[in-house]
Amino acid sequence: MIFSTLFYLVPTPDVGLDRSVTVPDRKDRILTPAGCQQALQWVRVLKHRKPVAIYTSPNISALALAVKLGGGDVPVAMRNQLKERDYGSWAGQPWRDIRRDYMAYENYCEDPDFAPPGGESYRQAGDRAAELLQSLAWTGDRVILVGHPEINQALLAWVMQLPWDRTCELADIAAQITMIRFAQDRFEVKQLSGDFTLTTT
Repeated sequence: MIFSTLFYLVPTPDVGLDRSVTVPDRKDRILTPAGCQQALQWVRVLKHRKPVAIYTSPNISALALAVKLGGGDVPVAMRNQLKERDYGSWAGQPWRDIRRDYMAYENYCEDPDFAPPGGESYRQAGDRAAELLQSLAWTGDRVILVGHPEINQALLAWVMQLPWDRTCELADIAAQITMIRFAQDRFEVKQLSGDFTLTTT
């Protein structure tokens, strides 16, 4: 029998922040009514895939989802590696204002190592999430990770070893529950529906 660990990567549902308009900030928001409905859907999807542990971003919305997923009998632990990306001085500003600094915005769009002043880069955010994933790879059972869409996207890009110019392809995938399987010293990424598969090289 091949040793394996199954990770279910779950995105935090709607908290009322339009990421296409406003840069994510450090405010701890609760789930919106739509977000609560999404959380219940995630619970139904994972009902028969009970994990041995749940690791979650410390944000209140992510923690609320993690507790629902645990159903009261699965241990839930907060991990900073899954928290929202830190945008530094950009946090909470309208993207239209950020775009006025053409060079900075161009660097943000084209360089995964670019970090807003006082913040972290896309690569740094993905690397910290990957650090947690690697530390749990030898669990040998089911594990749920509750993160945020951009963090989940960065983590998937790391697992798949995708070049920077292809990470945008993961936006829709990162907004859904994704399964990551670790076996034979490698990761395989799938959607639960099974219609998306890409294995690391």
